[in-house]
Amino acid sequence: SMARIGAEDLEIIKREEGDSIRALAPRYFYSGQLGYRGKEVDCNVLASTPEIYEIYGVQLAEGRFLTGIDIEKLQQVMVINHDLVDKIFKGENPLGKKISLYSNTFTIIGVLAPNEKSIIPASVNKNNVFIPISVLERITGAEDGYIIMARLKNRQIMSSAISRIQKLLDARHGLTDNGESRFYIRGWVDGLDQVKIIKIVLMMLLSGVASLTLVVAGIGLMNIMLVIITERTREIGLRKALGARKIDILIQFIIESIVLCTVGGFLGVLTGYLSCEIVLNIANNFVDFKTSVPSWAVIVSIIFTFAVGLFFGIYPALKAARMDPVEALGYE
Repeated sequence: SMARIGAEDLEIIKREEGDSIRALAPRYFYSGQLGYRGKEVDCNVLASTPEIYEIYGVQLAEGRFLTGIDIEKLQQVMVINHDLVDKIFKGENPLGKKISLYSNTFTIIGVLAPNEKSIIPASVNKNNVFIPISVLERITGAEDGYIIMARLKNRQIMSSAISRIQKLLDARHGLTDNGESRFYIRGWVDGLDQVKIIKIVLMMLLSGVASLTLVVAGIGLMNIMLVIITERTREIGLRKALGARKIDILIQFIIESIVLCTVGGFLGVLTGYLSCEIVLNIANNFVDFKTSVPSWAVIVSIIFTFAVGLFFGIYPALKAARMDPVEALGYE
């Protein structure tokens, strides 16, 4: 069975591992509903100590963070995330406003900045409010049921620090009957590395699919250009008889091929963007996430379609340029 971590464990970890830890904080993570002037909004409640901000790597936009005195005196105060300010206050200044949570009234003392540099993924940072850990324990009756979060001074010591903390806790609480630890310690870095690997694999898969699509589209374009050239054999013969050089014919059909492809590329990018917007609007009813179409992706797409038009247009254009004008004029 799992054991509960308490204040003494926190003190021991602080004392023994002080050199390797940059910040250490207990944390409850509950869901809740904020009430303000008849409006109710869902939120994530993080009950902790002031060190949580150092762990999350967040900054203030205005007001102040929680302090040791807030924890000690059980002050019903709250630091709120900027996402929630937009939803609840719509341009009003939230500082000093009273808001309800778990049938208790809290005063808003601080607003977090929209911080892109936080080490915690944006999805976890959304819709968060921070309240003193002591206040949550009083309201809910929870006691020592939190997890401990630590931010180390550098990534390199992660695994050694984890094993030392595991030993400290095992020595205090003993092992299970099966000889296993009662605690589970997880490093954010491992999670972030896994996300990176998944991203790379997805990119490779999608790039593979895109490349295949481009090759198939290119072959289709080449066939269309060959059909166009066959249909326009007499026109080519006539142009040659009137003095058009091989290079003139070649350039004419290569440009046609490139224009066809690039226009298709623009339409493809537009369709992709609109599809993204539609899918996101539907998905956001269930999951809270954002995506954006980076400008480099648009530029790369257009360059790619240009290159496909050029590459697959060369063979049909050469075929047109090499036609014998006499044969071409007599073609039916």
